[in-house]
Amino acid sequence: MHRLIALLAFLGACAAPPPRQGPERGDEKKTGDTRVVAFLNGIPVTWREVAEKAVELEFKRNVDLYVRWKILESRRAELGIANSPEELARRADAMIAHFKKSQGEEPFRRQLETEGYTEKTYRDFVIRNRLFGEKLTLEKMVRYSYFVEGWIETDRMLFAEEEDAKAFLARAKSDGYDKAVDFTKQAKGRITRRPREVFLRDLPPPDLDPSTVDRIFSLADGTLTGVERTRSGSSTIVLVRRRFSARKESYDSLRERLFAWILEEPPADAELAAWIDLQVKRSRVEYADRSSPRD
Repeated sequence: MHRLIALLAFLGACAAPPPRQGPERGDEKKTGDTRVVAFLNGIPVTWREVAEKAVELEFKRNVDLYVRWKILESRRAELGIANSPEELARRADAMIAHFKKSQGEEPFRRQLETEGYTEKTYRDFVIRNRLFGEKLTLEKMVRYSYFVEGWIETDRMLFAEEEDAKAFLARAKSDGYDKAVDFTKQAKGRITRRPREVFLRDLPPPDLDPSTVDRIFSLADGTLTGVERTRSGSSTIVLVRRRFSARKESYDSLRERLFAWILEEPPADAELAAWIDLQVKRSRVEYADRSSPRD
């Protein structure tokens, strides 16, 4: 499935396994360090030769990949996250249901046939796939971070013209937000609504300016911002639907609630990638010798 291939590629970039560590002295055969992986003009090429050259050619990238993996693996171990067979099956069922809804039942069935799957064999493949399990683990970590950091739920309007934004704000203050939204239907094409956005303070929608994010998190439930300027230059007005305070609870105590949220509203791939980047930024990473950052 094309979307599954994209999923696997995403995980390969975001949660790459750690580089194989070098063998203990006198233990090369045990680790496969001298295993022949190719022949060049009849001359054997060992895994060790390939690994050493790969590190030399892309040292900074390989270090960064390991750092990203280590951060995620440490977090997983700290929280004690594990995926049960039932969870993997339910997550796969939810993903397949989403595919059917977005593509249509018949196009989905035809795509399965093209790829050589029945729905059952495809489901079994997904459940057994290591990267699918790693993605579910990552989804759990992301959703858990919402509870321990606190998050906000908003309803947002985007305007191509600032005058439309000013008119909307005036109407929302006089007639109420929902009536103002109904009135915008006649301005189709110039005004866009994002009826539900949930985000962390440190992981807001990318088009929101940091000053706007600060204002949003300072507001009470049911409160509107003024006309704000996005990073893309458009105007936006944000209604704070609900604020959720940080909860210092263990992962185990929230496990069922987190998983239900994932099934209902899984984090988008872009959010997963941004969350990983955020964890790297929050970590202290120091490079030594030739692993110093470079382009």
